[in-house]
Amino acid sequence: MREHEGKGWHYLRVGILPIMLLLSMLASLSVAQAADEPQFGIRPANPSADAATSGYFTLQAQAGDTLKDAVVVANPGTVPIKVALYPVDATSGQGGGAVYMGTTAPRKGVGAWITLEKAVVEVAPQKQETVPFTITVPKETRASQYLGGIAIQLDRGTSAATQEAGSFGVTTVTRALTAVLVNVGEIATTPSLRIMGAQVADVDGLPTLTLSVQNDGATLVKSHGDVTMTDAAGRTVLSSQLLLDTLVPQTTITYPIQEEPPTTLGTYRVHAMLDFGGNAPAVFDGPVVITARPTAAPAAPSGRARPTSAAAPVAAPAVVSAPAKSGGISPLVAVLSGLIGAFAVIMVGVIALLARSRKRPTQ
Repeated sequence: MREHEGKGWHYLRVGILPIMLLLSMLASLSVAQAADEPQFGIRPANPSADAATSGYFTLQAQAGDTLKDAVVVANPGTVPIKVALYPVDATSGQGGGAVYMGTTAPRKGVGAWITLEKAVVEVAPQKQETVPFTITVPKETRASQYLGGIAIQLDRGTSAATQEAGSFGVTTVTRALTAVLVNVGEIATTPSLRIMGAQVADVDGLPTLTLSVQNDGATLVKSHGDVTMTDAAGRTVLSSQLLLDTLVPQTTITYPIQEEPPTTLGTYRVHAMLDFGGNAPAVFDGPVVITARPTAAPAAPSGRARPTSAAAPVAAPAVVSAPAKSGGISPLVAVLSGLIGAFAVIMVGVIALLARSRKRPTQ
């Protein structure tokens, strides 16, 4: 029996060594892949002295003016990058907060005013490149704040993009952006905000009380307040605190309320108030009719939780700077993982044989 046991433990030791080597190779490969991941960022070439606003542009202009400035594209990583630059407009997200448009979205505001000297730049590791740009404000532009941005993302023709093609899975395109806020003319200092109406609507398969909120003024606006919904007998059936992040001038959002609306058909009354720093708060007081019983849950999972109405606000304009990431998996990693799994199965078998040999009586 001792001879049989000795052989079993010998096999076990022989099997463990390759597994340890494979685990070491896999760990080294993962570290190397993380180190080789493209990274990039963008910031103003001439930042403000104020740390709170140094990450984005705040420019003063008159209608018809031409402004010149520059952005810095940085590569803090260990591999060369080639990135595409493009200007974008900004609008208000449905939950509040500035949202920057994509590469194919039409440009009508700041995104249309910006002309970059370069559309694509290559940056060596641990280096940076300065890209000048021009802003041409149309002569007919009225006095107001206008928000847009300059974005960068990996150019699809780069070697990094080619490397992505060698893996499988979902590739996430990450972009970095610096906001461009242009104050045109003598802007009215008093903000303006209106609550246009309310209704119970289907939002991603969930019945939701929504408020139509419009920034009809000339400045960026944040607001807070509350909303209540009462039935015909005056009983409160919904109550919620509201905290809206930045709304861009001359935009309207359909703001979803967190709490569940009633399911009983009928006419209800909604009272909503938003304090935004104006001379008086924005107020809505009117009926909402539920004529069809809302579905309690979406017919198919939408993957969306009911939106939060009291999320902490973030400073706007928003500035994003993040490394490019890939959801793909290297084939070599997959092969090594498969080999490790196979060795693990073999070792389980060896251990089982050893356990049986120990229980076998001595002959």
